[in-house]
Amino acid sequence: MEIKVNFFDKLRLEARFDDFTVVTVDGVWPVGHAASADLVSWGLSAGSMASSEDRAKAERAEQQQRRTQVVFAGVTM
Repeated sequence: MEIKVNFFDKLRLEARFDDFTVVTVDGVWPVGHAASADLVSWGLSAGSMASSEDRAKAERAEQQQRRTQVVFAGVTM
């Protein structure tokens, strides 16, 4: 897969790959939003980040379990 990226007036960009084209409206970084790692400035809480991480871990564990199971004639082995 080849990805072509074009930069337009200041921060807007366009990325093309396969049959897809993605064009940003506000640029790479949201206009008027300071560069910050502070969760509150992004409207997030530490609890929401932790729950998202826990959910992602649970999903990965479930996927791993499904990969190692075999279903034959309705019976899971």
